[in-house]
Amino acid sequence: MIDTSNFKPKTTYAIYIDAPANKVWQGLTEPEFTKRYFAGFAAAIEPKVGGVFRLLAPDGPPASSMS
Repeated sequence: MIDTSNFKPKTTYAIYIDAPANKVWQGLTEPEFTKRYFAGFAAAIEPKVGGVFRLLAPDGPPASSMS
């Protein structure tokens, strides 16, 4: 697991998406949509503080996991 407690980014990026908030949320949280934006990998997340973030390879096994 990566220790991010001391991570201090030097650059901040802002992205503006021309879509309703519920569609953006779908695109970030629902695996059938995340496949479109993560090069075929499905993102499985627990949308809460300390929740798990997993990228699932197209054939099923986890490619990475962070919590």
